[in-house]
Amino acid sequence: MRICIPTETDMGQVAKVYGHFGSAPYFTIYDTEKEMWRWK
Repeated sequence: MRICIPTETDMGQVAKVYGHFGSAPYFTIYDTEKEMWRWK
């Protein structure tokens, strides 16, 4: 499963969460099966 978190920067898991999902400048994605962080 992948969990998508809207973030203000592309700093991965240390990035500050963005308040509005639809207009977030970046998204941090966590893959629970691979236990891996990604950001776009």
